[in-house]
Amino acid sequence: MPGIITRESSIVNLNREFSIFGWPSGTLCSKSGRIIANGLTVNEALKVLEKM
Repeated sequence: MPGIITRESSIVNLNREFSIFGWPSGTLCSKSGRIIANGLTVNEALKVLEKM
């Protein structure tokens, strides 16, 4: 799995290139700040990261 869920309820991959802000749903962003998707739950965001 490319992402891990931190205690801060954020999803990051091992290189910390992606993060999701907000709980229980939020905005998935790349490290450069590009918005990948809005209004995702944690599970939905993990599915998006798995496809990348």
